[in-house]
Amino acid sequence: MKKTIKIIALITLLVFVFIFSSCGGGEKFDADAAYNSLLTEVQFAEELIDTSAQANYVFYDLPENTTVKMHTTASQYPDCVIMFTVEDKTQVNLVKTSIDTYLDEKLNQMQNYHPDEVIKVQNAVVFTNDVNVFLVITSDTNTVNEILK
Repeated sequence: MKKTIKIIALITLLVFVFIFSSCGGGEKFDADAAYNSLLTEVQFAEELIDTSAQANYVFYDLPENTTVKMHTTASQYPDCVIMFTVEDKTQVNLVKTSIDTYLDEKLNQMQNYHPDEVIKVQNAVVFTNDVNVFLVITSDTNTVNEILK
């Protein structure tokens, strides 16, 4: 009798282990792969160039040790793909504040000089995953959302 109870308990435990191991959170989000997919799969007004070296001049109020990958157009278009990586999740809101400031400034520029581009800035995609924050400005927001979901 005790042996049967032990066997049933062991089988029950194995079933639970199997169920919970197969229900893991799905695939782990790969921020670098997502960034590269955004650059290659999303439609932009023109080719984006790597402007990461200028990120500190554009986003001057980021938390210390934030890394930024940034691709923007070389012309008047607001299109861009930017990925911020912070050291700690608690810094994400600071990055979002900096993004809000950037978007406000970009919106003002577009309203004054390129009103036909305002809609892109208004529909900018800001996406957060763990310690990564993405900012993407494009008219192709459906593809952006598919990549980042």
